[in-house]
Amino acid sequence: MNKILFSLFLLACTLVVFLQMRPTQRKLRTTETPASIINLELAYDTIHTAKVLTAWNTDEKVAAAKENTYIDFALIICYALFLFFSCNNLAKNFCGKMGNLGKLLSKAALIAGLLDVVENSGMLITLNGHTNAVVSLVTATCSGIKWLFIIVCFLYIVLAGLLMLYRLARHHRKQDIPKLTQPLL
Repeated sequence: MNKILFSLFLLACTLVVFLQMRPTQRKLRTTETPASIINLELAYDTIHTAKVLTAWNTDEKVAAAKENTYIDFALIICYALFLFFSCNNLAKNFCGKMGNLGKLLSKAALIAGLLDVVENSGMLITLNGHTNAVVSLVTATCSGIKWLFIIVCFLYIVLAGLLMLYRLARHHRKQDIPKLTQPLL
């Protein structure tokens, strides 16, 4: 039970930090950047990066993007640990492929966090006026792989969690139904 509470605590921390980022994300939403900071994350070349920076052509928007990126470092710690512990703890309840997948995804969660650090570093380099093709490509590549890992980890948590609930419900139902070979009284 402590493992579940710890995972819930990490999820709560993730949500709190994410909510801290919302005001800066709203400032970055324009017609050219409807996905806010994610538009910069996925700007894979200098042309796309320039479009984002042009949309954020005020000091206030650049400052908001930097603040959002700095807050994201705290989010990385929270979500990476949440995904790691959740996948790892769920994996311990399964044998075979499902258990091995959970162990693999727990490592992928930590890799996603590391990729996010590289991505944030690239965005800060760009936001400080040092735009180049390599930084844009590395930032976007790290972002894409990170999002893939995060999505797969969340899918595993949902699927494994549902399987665990199904097992628990089935186990409790079997205990409640008396077997026909045993006397009812």
